[in-house]
Parts: sequence; structure tokens; C-alpha cells
Amino acid sequence: MGGEAQTKGRGGTRTIDVMGAIRAKVAARALGAGDRLPSIRSLAATMGVSPS
Repeated sequence: MGGEAQTKGRGGTRTIDVMGAIRAKVAARALGAGDRLPSIRSLAATMGVSPS
């Protein structure tokens, strides 16, 4: 269970998808305590959603 591709298309809102992607990164230890989150623009581009 890792990565943005798995969160797309599950029937939830895009906000839920983005939150799930961040949670997956934390669970996979790709993000740890004190790490910075990806920028809104880069995360939106990666997930194929609007940064708004």
C-alpha cells in the first residue's frame, strides 16, 4: 500500500485522496517527524489534481 496511484479512483473526494497519499508516505516511512511535505503544486501535479 504505497503511492498516489493507489488512492485515485476509490470514490472519495480529491481532498481525501491527497490526505491518503500523505498518510501512505508517512506509513511507508518516506516522510518522518520534522520532514517537510511536498509543495502543493508538486503534489497536485503528481496526483493529477488542481492545486486549488
